[in-house]
Amino acid sequence: MNVVHETFHIVQFDRPNRTFTDGSWWVEATANLFERDVLKINPDYFHGMGGTPSLIMVPHFSPWFAPNAPNAPGQWDLWSSGNHKYQTCYFLRYISQNSDLSVDDILSLQFIESGALNSSNGYYYWEPFEKLINLLGRDNFESLFIDFVKSVADLTFLSSHELDGYLRSLDFILTKPIQDNRIAIDVQSNGTYSPQYLNQAFSWTVIKVNGQDFNYEIIPDAVGSEGTLSDFSSFIKIKDGISFIYVVNTSDKTSGDETFNYSVTISGL
Repeated sequence: MNVVHETFHIVQFDRPNRTFTDGSWWVEATANLFERDVLKINPDYFHGMGGTPSLIMVPHFSPWFAPNAPNAPGQWDLWSSGNHKYQTCYFLRYISQNSDLSVDDILSLQFIESGALNSSNGYYYWEPFEKLINLLGRDNFESLFIDFVKSVADLTFLSSHELDGYLRSLDFILTKPIQDNRIAIDVQSNGTYSPQYLNQAFSWTVIKVNGQDFNYEIIPDAVGSEGTLSDFSSFIKIKDGISFIYVVNTSDKTSGDETFNYSVTISGL
């Protein structure tokens, strides 16, 4: 599978229009998308699923946020944040499955001359999410992201072959000292709580409530850490009598690391 992924990198870096984004997240996410699209008919490919569990380990990261990566074997503390950017391929694939854009349409965006030209090096710098939002419409893009998070919550974003491999990978990775930020708030009783991990744009956090008969209210800050208007929504998944509130941020950002805070009030528990 690395051959397919790395071959697509060769195409990416040999493209005539030389369009680049800041950072490597789009390069890696689209190489992963290409890899999964080419190998989707091969069940053996999905035995490992590698870094896929990192998608849920740092869900408060924006799809483009890639703060660091492990540079040596055994750097498990950097595993979640280092692998997260690759998993944006699943949102891109979800877009292709639920909109008029195909996988080929999404992959081809990086080969179209667009963005701001840097005269010193001849490269065009562009924001992929801005391009996708322009093509799909802002409201549709937000709805697709929220629905994608719902599919992550119930694991329907994976095929049956992928799910088997994902669960094996998850069991393995949880034996290592990784960054595990799956639960932002663990609620045992009524009260008002704040998350220990703050949402970035186009991300989610999870509130675990030990019960299923209760009321809740999400109270967002008006703006994020850089002044962007906050935009939150939420939904609940219940498993074995425990409720998981998914708090989804779709604030109007397509790059950077701005954070958005909220509090939640639980009553009637």
